[in-house]
This record gives sequence, C-alpha cells and structure tokens, in this order.
Amino acid sequence: MYRGLSLQTKRSNFLEKKMNKQSKIIKVLLIDDNPGNARLIKEMVSKVDGAKFDIERVDRLSTGLKHIVAAEDIDLVLLDLGLPDNSGFDTFTSIQAQVPEVAIIVLTGLEDETIENMALQAGAQDYLSKNQLDSNSLIRSMRYAIERKKAERRFEHLNSVLKAVRNVNQLIVVEKDRDSLLQKVCEALIETRAYNAAWLGFLQDDETFATVMGSGSGENISRFCRHVINGDHPPCIEKALAQKDHLVVPDKSRDCGDCFFKDACINKDAAIIRVEHADRFFGLLAVLLAPDVTVDDEEKGLLQEIAGDIGIALHNMALEESRRQAEETLRESESRYKHLYSMVRLMCDNLPDLIWTKDLEGKFVFGNKAFCEKMLNAKDTDELIGKTDIYFADRERESHPENPDYHTYGETCLATDLAVMKSKRLRKFEESGYLKGKFFVFDVYKAPFWDEKHNMIGMVGCAKDVTREKQLEEEHRQAEEELAKYREHLEVLVKERTHDLEAAQEELVKREKLSVLGQITATVSHEIRNPLGVIRSSAFYLQRKIGGAVDEKTAKHLNRIEEQVSLCDTIVGDLLEFTRGRASEVIYGEINPLLEKVLEEIATPEQVTLVSALSPELPMIHFDWDKMRRVVINLVLNAFKAVTLRREKLDNAESPYQPLVKVTSSKADNGIRIEVEDNGTGMDDETAGRAFEPLFTTWARGTGLGLAIVKKIVEEHGGSVSLDSILNHGTKVTLVITEGVKS
Repeated sequence: MYRGLSLQTKRSNFLEKKMNKQSKIIKVLLIDDNPGNARLIKEMVSKVDGAKFDIERVDRLSTGLKHIVAAEDIDLVLLDLGLPDNSGFDTFTSIQAQVPEVAIIVLTGLEDETIENMALQAGAQDYLSKNQLDSNSLIRSMRYAIERKKAERRFEHLNSVLKAVRNVNQLIVVEKDRDSLLQKVCEALIETRAYNAAWLGFLQDDETFATVMGSGSGENISRFCRHVINGDHPPCIEKALAQKDHLVVPDKSRDCGDCFFKDACINKDAAIIRVEHADRFFGLLAVLLAPDVTVDDEEKGLLQEIAGDIGIALHNMALEESRRQAEETLRESESRYKHLYSMVRLMCDNLPDLIWTKDLEGKFVFGNKAFCEKMLNAKDTDELIGKTDIYFADRERESHPENPDYHTYGETCLATDLAVMKSKRLRKFEESGYLKGKFFVFDVYKAPFWDEKHNMIGMVGCAKDVTREKQLEEEHRQAEEELAKYREHLEVLVKERTHDLEAAQEELVKREKLSVLGQITATVSHEIRNPLGVIRSSAFYLQRKIGGAVDEKTAKHLNRIEEQVSLCDTIVGDLLEFTRGRASEVIYGEINPLLEKVLEEIATPEQVTLVSALSPELPMIHFDWDKMRRVVINLVLNAFKAVTLRREKLDNAESPYQPLVKVTSSKADNGIRIEVEDNGTGMDDETAGRAFEPLFTTWARGTGLGLAIVKKIVEEHGGSVSLDSILNHGTKVTLVITEGVKS
C-alpha cells in the first residue's frame, strides 16, 4: 500500500459508496511511456463494482497537454515524472499550470522523498510508488484525489464569494446613489470570479422593475436586462416574484422550458434571491455560477447575506430620503411655529426634569436645558439638533478612554425608543447608567410624537432623576438582606452550640460511668474474687472427697458451680482489664500461630461451621500474645453467639440456614489485617454505631465490655478496629495492626 493512504476505514467506505452512486464515467488521463503500466492500471480499476473509469494513455508530456486542452472533461491525471520529453518535478508543474482545476496523482518507480514532498506541497493529491501499487490503494487514492480537488475548488469558489461579500459591504458604506450601487454590486460579484454573471433589479411595484443592472457574460446579460425591464420575465424570475421563498434555484428540467436565456445557463446553476429588509421587498438579485459549481446550503447562505446587505443599504437610502423630507417639512413650518417654539423652550428650560423630542430616525429635534446639561453634556440646547444619543455617548467616552464607566448611556435609550415607536403608545421605563462618571437612575416616559394630521413624526420623552430614591431603596434592601443573614447565622450558632453541649453532656455521662465502673471494679476485684477462690477450692475438695462414688445429679451441680465461678471470674477479669489493664509483654513474631492455636482450642458449637483463611505471607509484628489471644477469643465467641441465636430463630423457617464463622488474616499497608466474619443476626446502624461503647450490650447476659476491651487492646498495639454489620445478614469485625509498633 502507498504511504499517502492514511484516512480511516469509515471515511473510505463513505467515499467509495458516494463514487459508486455516480452515474458519470470518471475520465482518467494516464501520462506514462510504459504501456504495461496502462494495462495493469486498467485491470486494477476494472475490478470495482459500480464506478466506471475511462482511462486513456499518452506517452509524452506534450501529447498529454494537448489532450487535456482538447478533451476539457478530464477528471483525474495519473502522471509519471519520468517521460521521454520531460522528467522530474517540472513534469508536474507543467501539467498543473495547464489544468489547475484537475486532480493529479504522481506515479513513480523511484523512492525520492524530496520530490514527493515537493509534489504534495505544490498541489498533487497523492504520490504513489509503482512498486507498491495494488488495486485497493490505487482506487482509493483516485477517489480521494477527485473528491479533494472538488473540495479545493469549492473552497476557492466560496473564498471568491466571501471576497465579493466584502467588496459589496465596502460599496454599501461609500455608495449613496441607488443605481450606481446596484451596478457596482454586479461588477463586484464578477470581478472576484465568484460568478459568471450577476443581475440586480429594483422594483417600482410588486411586478414591474424600475431599474435593471447587470454585469458579466457579455451580450447575454444585456439581452437579459432588456427583456426583464420590458416585462418579458424568464420563468425563474416570475417564480421568485410570486413566492415568498428568499432564494430560488431553477430546476432546468422543469422551469426553463422555452426561456430566451436557457442557452446561457447550460451546465451552470443559477440562483435568484429576493432583496428584502424591514418587511419591504426591494427587488431581485440573480447570479449565474461557474460550470460544475452547485448551489448548496453554504452558497445559499452567502447569497442571502449579500441580498440582505443590499436590502439594508436600499432601506437606509430610503430612510435617508425620509429624513431629508422631514427636514424640509420642518424648515417650511419653522416660521409658523417660531413664536410657539420660543414659549415652549422657555417653559421647558425652567423645569428640572429632562425633556426631549426625536424624529423618526432617532435624531434629536429638541432638548431642554436640563437634558442637554445632565444627559448629553452638550454646550447648549442647539448642539443636539440632528444628532443621536450615540453621538454624544461616543464623544463622552472618547474624552475619558481610561474610564469605561464614565458614560454608559446611549444603547439603552435606543432600545426603549424602538419599543415606543413600534408600539406607538405611551411607555414608562427605568433607565440607568453612568453620566460624567456618576451613576444615575431615571424614571422615563416616552410617547409617539404626532403632528396635526395625526402622522407620527417622532417621539417625545421626559425623565426624572430618582437616583437618591433608588439609593435609599437599595440601602433598605441591603439592610433587610443583612438582617436575614444575621438571623440565619444566629440559628447556625445556636444549632452548633446545642450540638456542642449535647456532645459535652454525653462525654460527661460517659466519664461518670467509667469513674463509677473503676470504683466498682476496685471493690469487686477484692470482695468477690476471694469468695470465688474459696468456692472453687471447696468444689474441688468435694470432687476429690467423693471421688468416683458421686451420682450424676451431684456431679452436674458440681460442674455447674465450676462453670458459674469461671463466668464470675471472667466478668471480674473484664472489669479489671478495661479499667486498669496490665503491662504488655511484647514479642516480635508472626500472628498466624496465635490464630491457629485459638481456633484449635476453642469449642465450636453444634451445627456451626468454623473456617479460616490465613495468609502465609504476613510480616512479623510486635504484639502481646495473651492480650491478642483474648481479642480473637472474644470476637469468635461473639460470632458464635450471633449465629447460634439466628439458628434458633430460623429453626422453623422453610429456607435452610447454615451458621458460619470465618477467620482470615491478610497483609495490610505496613502491617496485618485480621477479620472475623459471621452470618448471624447482625445489627442495625444504631446498634453497630454503639458496639464499642463500654457497658453497651444487646445480649441477655454480659458486661458490655467485650468489644470495648477489644478496641482498647488493639489501640494499645497501635492498630485500629472497625465493624460492618447488616441486620439479619451478619457482622464483620476488622483489625489492622501496624508492623513495627512496639506499644
């Protein structure tokens, strides 16, 4: 495969389908002095389904140039750079200079990256090595080359159109004569080579053209203009006049018929665009495109933009004419109203409110002294005549470019002006902004200005400075907001203080409990353990004295004494361990032997399965053997209780239940992890949250110190303990002890 092929398969398949759908035969000119290459290439392209390639070969550059000029319909050139009458990069530049619009693929038997890069940079669509050529790569490259060349030509055309748009916009700015503008616009569309011909017609009514201008296509455009101005409209013009669509692209098979101009449109698309603006239909713009250039959505958008700009220009000319007429009317009536104007002037200048009037174009025709001084910063009441808000706004801004907030009025006034002119009724607005660097707020009334014949000739307005009132309202609003914030903050402080007091109360109760527990433990350890020792000794003596002659009932009671004494001793031991503890006897070793010994010694209840999964790759840690043994035994016994209790609850249940307790060990970050998990009764969230609290228990019998002692011992080892439990599903307790903590 040649190296130029780098697009994705989806893009390739899309282009292949698109080319296959074309009914046109793709004409290819092969310029190569080797007839074997021609046979090979024809054989390669003959394998394609759908698309048809017509390949002609010439063996010299000169012959190829003549053939291209004579044929005029070549889609693609396959060019060998080594020809008898020319070789190297000049071969490519000669072809490209002759037919820049045709796609060119360079074929060569040489591997020369310098020439390859030069050809691709100069505009070759691809550079293929004959030694690596196959059917798929050749066909794909040919298809891509044609599509890319079409895209390039389309891009060049659109650039020409954009240049024409720019030129038209420049004309609109400088050209004030209507007919001259229409003619120069047509010439601008032709000069950039955007279109073959352009025509502009200005309507005097919905059907009759007052002016017709055109450019391009020689005598054809003159003939077209004569027919149209005489009322002999082509079908496409009639269609554009009749319907409301902004743009019409004639269907040659249906619309042209016996049109006098159809010969000039052969192989060319045409478009007719309505020139409109501000609900006024000014005329039509028609363009004739170059061969093989179609009117797509992008083209339509640009044409509509041109027509829209022309419509704006014609609209502005009409407005300018209206303004001139209004000024003439004012001059004629000036003498009649001079005295009245003087009286109105004196009256308005003595009022503190701002008063002004504007004509239909938004230009001032009157302003009282307060308005000129405060709003416009005009030197006198005559300076504003014929000017707009934007004029004075720009002047003020230019005088203080360093301060963007020096003057912000202007645009707001225009927006409210338009609203009044559109509604043709009295409107009230609140307008605000900066004047001379100070912020102002005005209550504004604006209304249409009618003459004695009830024709609207402009707009009248008055404004009152309410800045101080608005400042007071804003201060009041801010004070209300600040007060609301203080209320919210106070509520938060009260909640936080209440929470702190509740936490302190709980801590105080906890400490009181622990203090009492310590006192009780001191008494219990002395007052109970001594009698327990006597009871245990007496029971042992009775067993020795009676010997083998003891009956079953007596033996049962002696065993019960021993069990209860052991239970009491365990309770006392728990109390002492929790309140006093003992000095740790730390060793450095593995934890698994301790776990194995505990699991071996502990008595597993009937029907309960005890399993273990101990990792052999645990690090050695510092720990107290007896204390850790007590931790594991405590957790396993708790698990036995949970699964036994659940089994008793589910004895009559339909689904089988297998009590299971699992002990695992594994490596943790910088230490070890021990987990004791059961599928017993589990706990709800509230119970689980209090599980490690001293004296808290849910068992019928127990001190509530078991898990508290576990937590204390694990923390003495520098570790942590956590509990996860789901009610009626089970509980898992996790211990993590850090390696190297000597406690």
